[in-house]
Amino acid sequence: MACLGFPASFVVLMSGNLIYRNCRISDFDQVLALISQLWSEPKIQREKMRRVFQQGLSDASQHYMCAEQHNTLIGFCSLLIKNTLWQQGNLGYIDELIVDSKHRGKGIGRELLTSACQIAKEFECIRVELDSAHHRVAAHLFYQANLFENRALLFSKKL
Repeated sequence: MACLGFPASFVVLMSGNLIYRNCRISDFDQVLALISQLWSEPKIQREKMRRVFQQGLSDASQHYMCAEQHNTLIGFCSLLIKNTLWQQGNLGYIDELIVDSKHRGKGIGRELLTSACQIAKEFECIRVELDSAHHRVAAHLFYQANLFENRALLFSKKL
């Protein structure tokens, strides 16, 4: 299947009974349900997340992509394009990548990841990065199988 690349306009790519497309505000409830599978803590504040989601939809540096099957979202990926001095250019950062637990292992995550990388290339990103919690061993194997390398530790401070 061809890579997706839909940073500016609404584009749909169909593969069998799967549709890959940009997210819309009407997708929020289903995106929230997917993200709830990814994060058990902290407790998600629905209205706060809705505001952040809506803001991301209108931000040219934020890209929300989803995989849909039979009018149900079964995958979601968010990509942020940011300018960094360290990279001396643009960096693509994947904040979330989730495939519904009942649909994993079917290439959906790989297609969303490939799409995010294609968009990053279109924005002349030097690399794409993401972080993954220590306990997500299956996710680590998935990223390594898709040629991501483990090259740093993430440090975080709650404010």
